[in-house]
Amino acid sequence: ALGLSYQHLFTTQKGFRDMVKAIKRQGSQQKKRTNAELQENPEAREVAFYQSKVGKAVYNSKTRYYINRTLKAELKLLVEAFTSPWVSFSRPIAHLVDRDNSGLARGDSSLKAAGGYSIDMQFWWHVEWPEAVRQRTLLFVKNNKDNKLISINVLEYATTIINYVAATHFFTVVAPNPTDPYPMVQIDADNTTAESWLIKGTTVSFIGRALGRLQCALMINNPVGAKPGHITTTDNFIADGISRVENASEADAYFASLQQDYPQLKSCRRFHPSPGLISAVTQILLDGKLDDPLQLSRTLLANLGRSTSSDS
Repeated sequence: ALGLSYQHLFTTQKGFRDMVKAIKRQGSQQKKRTNAELQENPEAREVAFYQSKVGKAVYNSKTRYYINRTLKAELKLLVEAFTSPWVSFSRPIAHLVDRDNSGLARGDSSLKAAGGYSIDMQFWWHVEWPEAVRQRTLLFVKNNKDNKLISINVLEYATTIINYVAATHFFTVVAPNPTDPYPMVQIDADNTTAESWLIKGTTVSFIGRALGRLQCALMINNPVGAKPGHITTTDNFIADGISRVENASEADAYFASLQQDYPQLKSCRRFHPSPGLISAVTQILLDGKLDDPLQLSRTLLANLGRSTSSDS
């Protein structure tokens, strides 16, 4: 909105344009000057004056702007969070400082399925994308003219979110660690867009922004933190292999074969994401929206999923 306000003022007000030109003509201030320095340098004083006037004009602009459905949903989430007494706005120092990871998870997605695993947290998982999702990927849609394409970027981002849920399940249900009450998990992906969205969100994808609201919901009052990591496609062969198993019924047999080749995987149990999580992710992929993130936060964190030693 500030950028649009600046453009509107520049287009419609000659005085505003003159001030901007004067600033550019003299050069922007590289550092904040003291009053004494401004008194000694009339040109710097003029630039500082115009910068102040331009900034106030932009921030005080009364121009109205259209709020799209995504921004409306994000504002609604913020208002409801601010007015909900059970939502904590504190964050553990353990999630802010540079520290060793409590666990490492890796994941990958194909256009047909997704999968992930963690040796540290002793889990692996596989999710088959519904046919309705597959029908809107590049397997069937060759361009995005009708804005219906589900890109690999959003599928990879969804994969990192499921990995985060699996890690939360491990540290809050399977093996809580009293000496590490606020664990920090690194989630590796071989997709730099998904890595970026995990910490910064996106402004270019409606589906990605809806997934961001799901991530926010899952992080509310959650003692487990997450940060992204990068792994090359070549090194990510285990997660890549899991994601390329097209049918969920075949995933156990495939992972059993991996355990034979890589004994360090033998301690991993299969994590089954809760139906509520899969339903939320599917709704976002297909409709680009998420109903009641705060209520979903409570529901999903109370039922993250379950672990089994076989596909049961």
